[in-house]
Amino acid sequence: MRNSRNLHTTPNTIPGTNGGPSINLRVPGAGDHDALEQLSQRVGQSRPSGSLMIAERGGDVIAAVPLDGGPALAEDTVEAASAVAVLRFRIEQLHHGHLWTGRLSSHRGVLAA
Repeated sequence: MRNSRNLHTTPNTIPGTNGGPSINLRVPGAGDHDALEQLSQRVGQSRPSGSLMIAERGGDVIAAVPLDGGPALAEDTVEAASAVAVLRFRIEQLHHGHLWTGRLSSHRGVLAA
């Protein structure tokens, strides 16, 4: 995949809804293994294999999406569903060689889904 180095920049943030905590989108690090396992147990699904992008809110991982496609692992919440949509959008951009500026304000329609 082109521009994979762009995945390791600072987290990109979706503003929280109704004054709630923001959601950070990023590539998981070595310290996220337990958080991904906890998410898997909470939602009753197995963890996706391969490289992922994740969404975290308040320090908790709420969604994980495989970079190479496949089903997402996510909480059953509006915030997690929105995060999955944005993660998929971002992954598609990366596959087409687009850089991420870190600003999602122009994509608020995706977040309102």
